[in-house]
Amino acid sequence: MASKYNVVFKGLGAVASTESGSTILDSALSAGVALKAPCGGGGTCGKCAVRVVDGDIPPSSECGQFFSDEELNRGWRLACRCEITCDATIEVPQETLLEQDVLALTATGGDGARSASEPFAKRRVIGIGDLEKEDWKAPLERLDIPDEDGSPDWKKALDDAAKKGDNDISVMVAGRKVVSISRQSRNPVYVVAVDLGTTTIAASLLDAGSGKRLASGGRLNPQTVFGDDVLSRIQAQIDSEENKKRLSSLAVEACDELIRGFRADTGVDGKDIAAVVVAGNTVMQTLMLGLSAEQLGVIPFTPPISGPATFRASELGFASVADHAVVAVFPVISGYVGGDISAGLLSTEFLSRKKGAALFIDIGTNGEIVLSIDGKLTAAAAAAGPAFEGARIERGMRAASGAIGSVRVEDGDFKLEIIGGGIPAGICGSGLIDAVATALKYGLLEPSGRIIPASEAGDIPSKLKRRLVTTNDGITDILLADTDEGSIFLRQKDVREFQLASGAIRAAIAILMTQAGLSSEDLDGIIVAGGFGNSMNTNNAIRIGLLPDAPASKIRFAGNTSLLGAEKAAVDIAAWDYAAEIAQNVEAVDISLDPEFQMEFADAMIFPEMELAEEVL
Repeated sequence: MASKYNVVFKGLGAVASTESGSTILDSALSAGVALKAPCGGGGTCGKCAVRVVDGDIPPSSECGQFFSDEELNRGWRLACRCEITCDATIEVPQETLLEQDVLALTATGGDGARSASEPFAKRRVIGIGDLEKEDWKAPLERLDIPDEDGSPDWKKALDDAAKKGDNDISVMVAGRKVVSISRQSRNPVYVVAVDLGTTTIAASLLDAGSGKRLASGGRLNPQTVFGDDVLSRIQAQIDSEENKKRLSSLAVEACDELIRGFRADTGVDGKDIAAVVVAGNTVMQTLMLGLSAEQLGVIPFTPPISGPATFRASELGFASVADHAVVAVFPVISGYVGGDISAGLLSTEFLSRKKGAALFIDIGTNGEIVLSIDGKLTAAAAAAGPAFEGARIERGMRAASGAIGSVRVEDGDFKLEIIGGGIPAGICGSGLIDAVATALKYGLLEPSGRIIPASEAGDIPSKLKRRLVTTNDGITDILLADTDEGSIFLRQKDVREFQLASGAIRAAIAILMTQAGLSSEDLDGIIVAGGFGNSMNTNNAIRIGLLPDAPASKIRFAGNTSLLGAEKAAVDIAAWDYAAEIAQNVEAVDISLDPEFQMEFADAMIFPEMELAEEVL
């Protein structure tokens, strides 16, 4: 039997009883301490740095890549690679803790989805007098509700109501399934819509009848403790049955936490919440359901469930809604184009385009693109990776307080905008796009991605030239900010990681366009979806090649279309049915199988050639 050790996380009020051989990261997870681990425990990002202040925990070989000998002697370790061998006390620096105030784009525009002629969830009142003359199943048949396993005990509820002399009973249904049967209840019925993102989870509480949005909010997806990208989480699920259950419960508990907040704000009783409608990428939906995601990590990326699916809340562990509430999961288009895209297409005017060419682009940890040509839909995905979320970027972070969210030049020098104000702690995706685009614009960065040394800076403004810092090994970096907490650089290696992420999306768009024989001039419109896209500077995104070079008038940022689509389906059963039709009518193509992909990807790694800014000339 393995020995157990107590691991204390200093100043956090957390203690873990940990088996010998578990990592510090494992201990932190069991103690409820969320550490950054964007590489999924591979020891390649260095962002899970902690200090062992008591106990003998030897460093792993990977620790030497991130810490000096002096730092190793002072107890600095990579939490994901160092194993617990004794009782220990661990100090966790603030920058290693997951950003809990990460910005999640919630639903915007109007006050909710439109009411429907047939709501997804509703309550029907049936007279008791009619029931005594009929078979017990007749009321449900009249409501077109099948009597299924997992339905509440409707027969007992009807019998109890009749014995107590009630004049009528109330049947709450969702997705054509019975949720509850109660005596004389005429309370409104509510539904919850969820955008289950790789990085963030956003949700809304809606009145099922009117479609009015009553509350909305978001939070970090706690599954990030298993890695920032879907492949890391797939691997974690494969590694153990415990991880599989934990990944599911983390997603469900995060949704529950949001719903509890909505209930506290609105006074809604959980017994009146009849449905939770979830839209997410194929992997996120699979992990939440506790199904095996192993086949989603290998070609041909076969999803365990493709069509629309419904489950009972109690089956999945939801505790903040009615026990028999329906959890409806959006249909996926393929293993790599998920329910969030089905929901996104449902929420916008994109499907109404029956003439011309248009693009729907969802930029994030995974980049999905849908091309419409005269109403025919083709979709592809690009494994952009987590660079846009700050992973593999030295001072990268998510869009949270302290992140550099915007970079521009003012009076010949960088002008930074910090999310929440104050001292910058790092840089998030929108700031990274701005920094790279600005460096290109002013000649600090070549189209190849090479940062030039100050000796080659020529006519670049002197204040910007001083930001070019060459290290002893001859590599030049760009100084973004110099604070009492330390300097924040855009490193040469950061630019290379950024090129991989943006190049993947750019190549996917180019392949789809080339296969269709189109150029950017042929596009009638571009819809950019997602939280990341919503904060993006359009001109800078075009400058780096992330978006096609099209007039700004043709580009529309649509916000969190995944959540908006989930809202629409949550209040309208016809919209829910239509989502299945959408998923079936989109042809998914694996662009990695295109013989030109590798060449296209290599070309996309090079930033577009454009003239220097007038201020430089």
